[in-house]
Amino acid sequence: MRSHPEAAREYSELKQTLAQQYPTNIQSYMDGKADFIHSIDNKAFQWRSLGL
Repeated sequence: MRSHPEAAREYSELKQTLAQQYPTNIQSYMDGKADFIHSIDNKAFQWRSLGL
């Protein structure tokens, strides 16, 4: 994510929002990040295959 600061910013904002929504529910916090992380994993695979 260091090479993609926009994605890092989006992830940071998501984590902050989830922390506010679920201050005592770690499972909901983690579940809330799952789709974003899956998306970034897919993009990372594409970035790597393109040499980005």
